[in-house]
Amino acid sequence: MFYYILKRILIAVPTLLLISVGIFALSCFVPGDPIERELNSEFEIKPDAAVSDAIYAAKAHELNYDLPVFYVTLSSLAYPDSLYKIFRRDQRTMVEDMIADYGNASAVLNYRNALLSAINNKADTAHQNKLHFLLVESDRTRMAYEIGEFRKKNALPEIVSAYDDLKKNSKIYLCYIPAFHFYGINNQYHRWLRKYMSSDLGKTLREGIPVTQKLKQPFLITFTLTFFSLLLCIPVAMFTGFYAAAHRELKSTQRFMNFTMALYATPTFWISTLAVLFLTSPQYHLKIFPAVGLPDVDRDTAFISKMFAYFPYLLLPILCMSIHPMVVLIRHFYNALLVTLHEDYMRTARAKGLSALQALKNHALRSALVPFITVVGQIIPAALTGTFVVEYIFNIPGIGRIAYEALQARDWPIVFAVFMLSAMVLVTVNLVTDVIYTFLNPKVRY
Repeated sequence: MFYYILKRILIAVPTLLLISVGIFALSCFVPGDPIERELNSEFEIKPDAAVSDAIYAAKAHELNYDLPVFYVTLSSLAYPDSLYKIFRRDQRTMVEDMIADYGNASAVLNYRNALLSAINNKADTAHQNKLHFLLVESDRTRMAYEIGEFRKKNALPEIVSAYDDLKKNSKIYLCYIPAFHFYGINNQYHRWLRKYMSSDLGKTLREGIPVTQKLKQPFLITFTLTFFSLLLCIPVAMFTGFYAAAHRELKSTQRFMNFTMALYATPTFWISTLAVLFLTSPQYHLKIFPAVGLPDVDRDTAFISKMFAYFPYLLLPILCMSIHPMVVLIRHFYNALLVTLHEDYMRTARAKGLSALQALKNHALRSALVPFITVVGQIIPAALTGTFVVEYIFNIPGIGRIAYEALQARDWPIVFAVFMLSAMVLVTVNLVTDVIYTFLNPKVRY
């Protein structure tokens, strides 16, 4: 049993690492320049406002964007291992595209340096806009047109010469020879992961506060919703499934199981919408529960006191969240018990004089718990993500609503932090489920 649990833990760790790599990769591919987003948020300037190179470089260093992205890269011989030092995303994209077109990295970098030199020199102010344009433009046709204009006017000969050298010394064949670059642990992902492991999830773009502080209360609210939902549906599902299996011959049992199938096909958002419409509004004289939302409670109030104040407002959402997982668990537990009734040991138990109810309690129940626990392990992450819809409908400021609002506002640090927290919950629940297997059935092995 010890080695089994150790294996599961050893599998969970690389699983989380792979998920973290995927989330970090997503954070690298979000649209826009992350450094400019941070500066725009910090200084409250327009997204298209010019940012000085010194401020931009300082912010890039602060956010570790002047480091390699990962421990290793697999590219081609055409690409140098120092492209990460061009930390302006649009300029780096231009260099990468031109290397892909011509294969000569040194000639491309000479062309870029000629542009930068002309921009910094500011001697020819008439062409500054075109120079800035060429610094991020990699389309061959448009680039050739602008360089042709310089050639006609005998302007900026250094840039024209660098461009001609680039076209003359094309080495496109280098793009087809693979190359492997190793950077060590001093990279963006390693520092990002180290911060996440120390609970430093970054800062929100809109408010500039730590993401941990932003998500603390919403996470506790979502956890409360999920916990009480599962606390309600798991015991009820076990009792109902067992009772239905013990009285499977009755027509009322068959009608009830058909009814659970109808509930299973009913979306949670539709049930929640009807509950809000009929049970929280005086319009239909059924105002049994408080209105949607949560009451205002002092931020410094203790968590337990907050939950007591919130609970009347959370009761109806908990009930709505419990219906779908409860139906799933009832049907699975009922079917698992029916399967065990046809096993040889059940026939032996009945032959020894046990009643059908005793055989179910003493023999079938333990065997049916193994697949039931499997489904519970799958239900918990589903219940956690199912709170997103319920929170939105009931106007509850949980993780789901915060993530939805952050996604609309493109506040990516919050979005990726929610992704990572959800992944950690999923892996942890699967690990706990596998450990519980060993206590229910010590013979479980992979």
